[in-house]
Amino acid sequence: MPSEQVTITTRGFEPQALTRPAGRFFLSVENRSGQRGLTLIIDPEHGNRVREFTEPEDELDWTDELQLTPGRYVLTTREHPDWVCYITVTPQ
Repeated sequence: MPSEQVTITTRGFEPQALTRPAGRFFLSVENRSGQRGLTLIIDPEHGNRVREFTEPEDELDWTDELQLTPGRYVLTTREHPDWVCYITVTPQ
């Protein structure tokens, strides 16, 4: 199954944007910010929240299987709403 990886640094997400076709994929987030227990949020530009997950204090990385429909999504953290990664999903 395809996957996408983003890293949280002390300055936010890297990369700050990614584009992928619609369909199932794994999203992996590596937390290298030095902050533990971040709450990750994935919201579409329009519609209901896709995912909200608080990292356990003893884990730095998060991986989840997603299936997103075409559109634009925002990956952010509750603690730093200015840290964003835009996910654009195109039709297949």
